[in-house]
This record gives sequence, C-alpha cells and structure tokens, in this order.
Amino acid sequence: MVKTEQNKGINEKFDVFLRVFNRFVWLIPPVIVAVAMLIWLSVRDLYPFSQKSITWADMSQQYIPLLSSFKDILAGKDGFFFSIRNGAGMNFYGVFFYYLSSPFTFLVTFVDKADMWGFVNILVMLKMCAISATASFYLSRKYPNAPILNIFLSVLYAYSGYVLMYYQIAAWLDVMYLFPLLLLGLEGLKKGKRALFIFALSASIIVNFYLGYMLVIFLLLYVFVYLIMSKDKKFAGNFVLCCIISMLISAIAWLPSLLQYFSSGRKTSLVESLSNAKPFVSYQTTWQTVLSMLFLFPFAFYRRKEGDQDGKLRQILFFAMLVPMVLEPINMMWQTGNYMCFPTRYGFMPLFLCITLAMDTLAAPKPFKENSTEKTPTGENVEPLSMGAKIKDLREKAGMTQTELADKLGLSKSVISAYEKGIRNPSFKILPQIAKVFNVTELYFFEKGEWQNQPITIDISDLTKD
Repeated sequence: MVKTEQNKGINEKFDVFLRVFNRFVWLIPPVIVAVAMLIWLSVRDLYPFSQKSITWADMSQQYIPLLSSFKDILAGKDGFFFSIRNGAGMNFYGVFFYYLSSPFTFLVTFVDKADMWGFVNILVMLKMCAISATASFYLSRKYPNAPILNIFLSVLYAYSGYVLMYYQIAAWLDVMYLFPLLLLGLEGLKKGKRALFIFALSASIIVNFYLGYMLVIFLLLYVFVYLIMSKDKKFAGNFVLCCIISMLISAIAWLPSLLQYFSSGRKTSLVESLSNAKPFVSYQTTWQTVLSMLFLFPFAFYRRKEGDQDGKLRQILFFAMLVPMVLEPINMMWQTGNYMCFPTRYGFMPLFLCITLAMDTLAAPKPFKENSTEKTPTGENVEPLSMGAKIKDLREKAGMTQTELADKLGLSKSVISAYEKGIRNPSFKILPQIAKVFNVTELYFFEKGEWQNQPITIDISDLTKD
C-alpha cells in the first residue's frame, strides 16, 4: 500500500512536470533553430562572423534596397507616401505592404545601412525561429503528449525546402509563421472563440496581402469541406463574421492596391492567363517543397480513425493542395492567374498539414494495458476498456449524442470523437467534468478490469457518521 502511494505521488509529480514542459515546449525549437543557424553561419564565414551575406535574387535586387529606404523613412530623411530615392519618385505605401510590413522590419532602426547586406542573415534567422515557435505552439496544444516529436517536426518546418527556396522574399516567411496560428484559430472558431482567428487572418493579410489571397482560397476550401462533413451552421456564421472583421482591419493593406490594380492597364484576365498555361507545373521549382515532406507522405495516406473528423478534414485538404503542384492551370489560379519563376508559393500550407497528419499517427495516445487480456468471473478472456471506450460506453448508456455531450462540456463534437477513438485524452480540467456528467468518479476512467462495463461509484456517507 505504501509503495502504491509512493508510485502515485511520483506519477503525479511527473504529470505536473509534463504539463508544465508541454506548456512551454514551443520555446525550445526556436532556440535550436537559432543555434543551428549561427553554427552554420560561422562555418560558412557569413555575417555576423564576416560581412558576407546569404542574399540572392530578389533579396539582392529589391529587398535590401527597400530596407535601406525604409530606414531613411523611419529616420525622417524620406517620405512614406512619396519617396524621391527610387527612379523618378514613388509612393512607398504599396511597396511597404507588399514587402516590408513585418514587425521584424522595424529592426532596421538599429542597423547601419552599410551592414544591411549582412543583417538580412539575422532577419531570416529570426523569422525561422518564429516559424518553429508557432508550429510548436500549435502542436503542443493539439498533441500534448508528444513534446519530443513536436520539437523535431517544428524545427523541420523551419528548415524545410520552402524556407530554403523562398527566404529570398522574406515577407513570405511571415505568413508561414502565422499559418499554424490560423489553423488554431479555426479550431477555436468551432467552439465559438473568434479572437485568435481574427488576429491570425488580419495579420497574415497585413504582412503580405499577396500570400493572403492564397490563404483566403485555403480558408474557402477548408470551410467548404468542413461544412459538408459537419453541417455546423453556427461555425459558418462565426466564420463569415470574423472574415468581415478581418477584411476591415486589414483593408489598410489590400484596399489601396486593389484600387490601383483596377485602374492599371497592365492587368490580364484570368481566362487569358489560363488559356496560355502549360498542362503541368515545372518540377525544377517544385521538387524542393515536395522533398521537404516526402518522408512524411506515408503518414498522410494513413487511414484516419472513425470519428476523427478533424484528421479527415486535414487529410482531404492536404491532397487537394497537392493538385496545383502538378496541374499548371489550377496552380495559376492559386497565384492570381500569373507568377514568375516560383510556382509553389503556397507550399508551406500542405507542408504543415502533412506534419499534422504525421502527428495524428505518431502521437496518438496508446491506452495503457498491464495485461493484454483479463478474465471475467466465468473465465472468459476479454480486452480491458480504454479511457475513450469508457467515455463512449457511458455516453451511449445515457442516451446522449456526441454533440449533446460536447455542449455540456463546452467542447466541439470533434473533440469528443477524438476522446472516444483514443486520438487524444481529456485534460485534467475536463476529466472531472465528464465524470460529473455521468455521475461516476474520476478513478473509474483509470481502473483496469472493467469487463463488466459498469460505472463504479464510491459511497462515503458512512465515513462522515459519528
């Protein structure tokens, strides 16, 4: 008995440690990313260890000169709405929201213009750290029992082929680190929580309204598939409301450019662009993105458990987003009907979806069984019930649907389904609420040998008598 109590105390302390560790595990991947990046910069003799830069292509020709111009604007040496340092003069407003409207851009205040070429090394590193941090934050909330796998895949997301290919247009990396928060916001929206979704969508459009257009396509696809699966009218209403709010908040970025586009003579119709498109996307500029998730592909094909609505949704979206990576006309539609050189600008989305599908498989909680079978009083061998099976058994005996139980607990139906299918376990905060709904003790969910399928209640009234 004493040994059992000691083991219980150790297990409780370990559980507390795991909960605290998981709550802050998202701080670890950015540290790993930064250390690895600094080691590589040192080995390659690049800034800050020399004056050499990782810049190439658009970063050299556009990004660095614009950063230098923005530094002059911040210092009051040039105008934001009219700059004379570029050609015959230009309005810097549109350029800012296309290239520079990242919070990291304001760090140029502390950088000498002569060091701007080297500073982009640090700027890219900081954005990669943010990419790994938000990915880990999402994974820690959705898969709280797999911190090591969380760290590994979050670092992988930051060092993916997409980043290595597209870091030259650093503004796209800002949308990449906001994408996990957008997904988390969609999960919250199913429970009626709007704030995170509004923030993530508004911020994504503001930091780069061009990729924001692709995010809108993704959201429409997400909602279309989800509503077919769930017919959740409340979610649909919340989604429309939040999108309207986000569009109003981010109008400062996209509206002037849209008006300018309509008044421009350079626009080409979508039909005209698609009619000139080749049938297939050029593999030379897509293999880097695809290769990043190649070893995760088998997990994407893994059959989702029955009732895992969220997993099936992400699986459908993942395969849907592979289509434009192959078929050029669909690819062009994802990119406003035209693009130059790099066709998988939305590639971070299927990449992260693939990571979540791998986590679905690798991080699915396994029910603890000391023995594979147990004996009933008649000598029959039976499988002991898992926690999820007990929840399902209690719900069905109470004549309650998953939706009704979800409403009582303030959760979504997909979460209840995940509990029952063993995809995830209830938190220590939710478990007592479930026990209260079904009038059982919390101990019932942890006991073995429940072949009788009967809830165990403990009457302690005699202990209170004199």
